[in-house]
Amino acid sequence: LSLVVSNESDLTWEAVRYLCAHEPKLRVYRWKGDEEDAFVDSIAPHGFAIEVGPIPQGVLRSDLFFQTESLVYALLDFFEKRNRGEAIPEATHPVTVYDHVALIDYPRDSNGDIDGMVALSFPHSIAKKTCELLLGEATDSEEEILDALAEFVNIIGGRVKALLLEQQINVNITLPRTYTSIDALLQVVEGKKGVQVDLNFDGENFIFFLTR
Repeated sequence: LSLVVSNESDLTWEAVRYLCAHEPKLRVYRWKGDEEDAFVDSIAPHGFAIEVGPIPQGVLRSDLFFQTESLVYALLDFFEKRNRGEAIPEATHPVTVYDHVALIDYPRDSNGDIDGMVALSFPHSIAKKTCELLLGEATDSEEEILDALAEFVNIIGGRVKALLLEQQINVNITLPRTYTSIDALLQVVEGKKGVQVDLNFDGENFIFFLTR
């Protein structure tokens, strides 16, 4: 979960600090973009947005739902204490703020068409779990694991292409390539600038990297 703050009111930051004390894993993103009134909360003098995700469209994750519910109840507790005039030491809790720098578009070629590469770096344990989900059984075969990963990425690519087509964006996606080690993958993306997103599946980390 993240809090997106688009105004600088003292009350807003008191509430943000209180929630961060309640949920230490919260991230705070301060929006200073070039789009006026980009968030609904901007219609009021105080407020922020609760960002849930990343999560696929049409999916309801119970853990995120209950975390969000807990956050809303904590916010109500904050205002109840404040309205009663109680001391709220959590409202001075230090927070790390991530400032908005720029909006980053898809990589594009000279004609304006999307032209990029997506690299996914999986731990071996996640690769095995992916293979098991697709094949219906566990395997230690390196060849079968790599084939399953390629099919998994191919399914994702097909879905992304369909979603972009709904927005009148036509893209050509090549067949995925697999690598047996991170060193082999680094030889392909080394020196390239891009956007990296650190993700987590079942308690294990993997990396999404978008570049040209």
